[in-house]
Amino acid sequence: MASIAKLGRKPKGQGHLRREEILAAARRLLLEEGQQAMTIRRIADIVGVSSTTLYLYFPDRDAILIALCDDAFSSLLSVFKSINMQAAEPLTALKALMRAYVDFGLTHPDAYRLIFMVKALGIHGALHPLEMPEDGPGAQGALCFRTLHAQVKRLVDAGATEDQDAVLLSQMIWMTGHGLVSLLITLREFPWSDRETLVTQMIDLPLNGILKQRR
Repeated sequence: MASIAKLGRKPKGQGHLRREEILAAARRLLLEEGQQAMTIRRIADIVGVSSTTLYLYFPDRDAILIALCDDAFSSLLSVFKSINMQAAEPLTALKALMRAYVDFGLTHPDAYRLIFMVKALGIHGALHPLEMPEDGPGAQGALCFRTLHAQVKRLVDAGATEDQDAVLLSQMIWMTGHGLVSLLITLREFPWSDRETLVTQMIDLPLNGILKQRR
């Protein structure tokens, strides 16, 4: 495997780009060489700074991982916010949110792996997404879940669901989407049925399941 080229030192006055370079180096190491290769020393070496300088931007490796997740989640959150502004009916909004989630994962498989499929202690923290502050490390992912939960709660409050636990229902819907994306991006050679049919029906499955059946 070819080694990752060093970036070299920044000219004076361009230090504001350093944080982005650190994240780019960490992302490349994770994807090209694996989690064990992503050490503070290796990242600093690629960026062309000392480990001491790198610590001025991030206190430890977990902070870098969380920042990578936040960067990926921020683009998904922008789509979620747009959907919330356009969809007045909660079930319609939920379907659009899950479709956006699946499309994001399939379109950006590397970013999705960084968020959900790289094993790292403390990467998402111990706080429940509904209890996390709306800014700071890890906030973007929490806000994505809150957006999903808000629409589920609308259905629960309207009496449209069999179960009244909006958090449980939100997690079930999210787990279905995650399973779908994970399988499609890791088992690409598997003889799947028509992808569009799979995606559409897998999105509908949990949503239809939580609704009260008409008598």
